[in-house]
Amino acid sequence: MKKYFFKGVVSHRRVKSKKHGFDYPYRSIFLENIYDFQEKKINHIQSSFFNFSFLKNDDSEKILNNIHKFIKKNNILNENLKINLLKTPDFSFLKTFNPVCFWFLKKNENNLMMVAEVTNTFHEKQIYYVHDSLNILDGKKWIPIQKKMYVSPFADKQGLYQFKISGEPLNIKINEFDPSGKLEILSNLTGEKINFSWRNKLVIYFSIFINSSLVIARIHLQALFLWLKKVKVFAHNGKGYVD
Repeated sequence: MKKYFFKGVVSHRRVKSKKHGFDYPYRSIFLENIYDFQEKKINHIQSSFFNFSFLKNDDSEKILNNIHKFIKKNNILNENLKINLLKTPDFSFLKTFNPVCFWFLKKNENNLMMVAEVTNTFHEKQIYYVHDSLNILDGKKWIPIQKKMYVSPFADKQGLYQFKISGEPLNIKINEFDPSGKLEILSNLTGEKINFSWRNKLVIYFSIFINSSLVIARIHLQALFLWLKKVKVFAHNGKGYVD
């Protein structure tokens, strides 16, 4: 298992009705080869600064079980198979909020599946398994998946996502359509992996801490801008999941 610093940019563009957009720096941790397929267990991660306990929760077990089901269903051999994860861990003194994190199942360094683990500000979670059977996710094809959860007061909880993923450098594109099929939001995450060293470690830790601390504030700031633009509001009503 290897740990990288991920330095990227999140872009978000609302193209339906009132136009709105933003770009924010994204700083996180990219974990490569986190799972031992021979031992069927998560590889041990050591850090005196970060807390990787999220890998022991029920959602992680559910994701890994479903990845195993995908592997078995498609008769995929374990050779040259690995799972990578892009997710900001908790600090020893701060619990982070990840609106979305990404798992990648790779075979011979090619993406076979991406798992998007989405969390809204009501702490509801939805997991989307993005794949094209055994075809490689190479950034050439959009993969459609039904939207199943409320993520914003300014978008219906029903609709459609389209994902396009390419590997090196990482580029994840997500198009969101409303229930009538109209394109509503364009999102994009792109970035690069950077090796840790004694020279850059302190700067990396500080940048991830600042980025994590600003997530909730940035969400509410953009919500304020949309409200001021009188974008239609969709109430949560105590239930964020699609029936």
